[in-house]
Amino acid sequence: MKKKRIIVIVVIAILLGLGYLKFFTMLLDNKENATIVKRDWGPIATDLKKDVSEADKIFIAEVYENLGTEKYRDTVYSLYKVRVTTNIMGRILDDPIVAIPGGYFKMGWDLKYLQYNDQPQLKLHQMYRFIIRENESMDWLFVTPNIGAYPLNNEKQKWENLEEIHEYLGNPKTE
Repeated sequence: MKKKRIIVIVVIAILLGLGYLKFFTMLLDNKENATIVKRDWGPIATDLKKDVSEADKIFIAEVYENLGTEKYRDTVYSLYKVRVTTNIMGRILDDPIVAIPGGYFKMGWDLKYLQYNDQPQLKLHQMYRFIIRENESMDWLFVTPNIGAYPLNNEKQKWENLEEIHEYLGNPKTE
């Protein structure tokens, strides 16, 4: 009788633990089954020259770690650790964390995927050109949708992008 009671208590504890994991974390969720929630960021930059002129930092970096998501001011951000390979403008310390609007989040029992302006999330081991506007209140570097994180697929594309940005900044072309 005592053994049966212990087994029942253990089973209940396991079920409560699994319920907690399912409700409060994403550990038991299949990301492929997430409900996509699409939002419009509003007016977003599509003019590289204008975005460069308003930028605080511009750099080329490789994404090497996905740090998950965080909520900030009613928006979910996906956080990525990046390794800067070319700093074009602004001061960058160590390997910064960039924050892209959107990503996975929990709403009750359901896993959701928030996507702004159809922008995909960053890919690991991919090079990007980042255009950043400062936000002093966080340790992250905030990237605006669309033009803020531009994938660079090869060296030729990287150098063409660098030349265009240097031209907009009034710097001589890179060799």
